Amino acid sequence: MAALSERSGIPVATVKYYLREGLLHAGERTSRTQTEYDDTHVRRLGMIRALIDVGGLTVAHTAEVIAAMEDEAAPVGEVLSTAQRSVSRFAATTTPLSREHARGDLERVIDARGWQVSVDNPGRAAAVDVLATFDHLGGPDYTALVQAAAEAADLVAETDLQTVLATTGGREEMVETVVVGTVLGDVLMIALRRMAQEHHARKQYP
Repeated sequence: MAALSERSGIPVATVKYYLREGLLHAGERTSRTQTEYDDTHVRRLGMIRALIDVGGLTVAHTAEVIAAMEDEAAPVGEVLSTAQRSVSRFAATTTPLSREHARGDLERVIDARGWQVSVDNPGRAAAVDVLATFDHLGGPDYTALVQAAAEAADLVAETDLQTVLATTGGREEMVETVVVGTVLGDVLMIALRRMAQEHHARKQYP
């Protein structure tokens, strides 16, 4: 385990914790006191740290995602759903809002894009809360912002899928691409938006 710790850069105590929590698969026991770990363990540790440190997932949510990945009977779409729900645990607003109008607005956006979206997709409730909050606060018309966000999301999601389909390493590589792309892709989109906002603000207000 010391060698695995050195290769991965993760402390032995943390590696042991991931083993206990089921995030990391067991090594091959070669004797009563010796266990061997290989490249798959190094790769898994890298993914675990990426999901937790960069993606912001908790250990429990990371374990859920990994369990779905390791279930070979689970379709890739089911793994995607698990990853989405793990990264999309939006806090419900406590502000009393009227959501009926917001739901209608969201349905019009979905229809305009021609999206096929399940009723329990975690993005639905979150989007409704955001749109209802826009209405509650008043101010400018956010229609153009919502439409632009939907158009950008459509393009990114299509590229997400093409990236998954381009994998050549079989199911394992495919589901890893789905999980990492979903979790880290969300963080990337926020980061790029912050940079783009600064760019356009500097153009407008040099």
